[in-house]
Amino acid sequence: MVWFELNVTLTDIGTATGSFFFTLPVNAAVLNVLSGVGVAGIGDVLSVFISSATQVTVRKYDFTGILTNGNQFLISGWYEV
Repeated sequence: MVWFELNVTLTDIGTATGSFFFTLPVNAAVLNVLSGVGVAGIGDVLSVFISSATQVTVRKYDFTGILTNGNQFLISGWYEV
């Protein structure tokens, strides 16, 4: 099992829209749901899930995008390797 925490602040997204993606530090053995919350800018519960063995997808609870300059969010969770 791997525990991770991620604190993200978006500062210059340019023309990017939609979801936020990041790579896991260690490949996941199974797809999983993780925890996330917006703390600045969005202030919403986030939908955070392992979408492949190496990638995590982050969206708002209603599956809309979160990419706006100034948004800050915290993500954490356990996943199986």
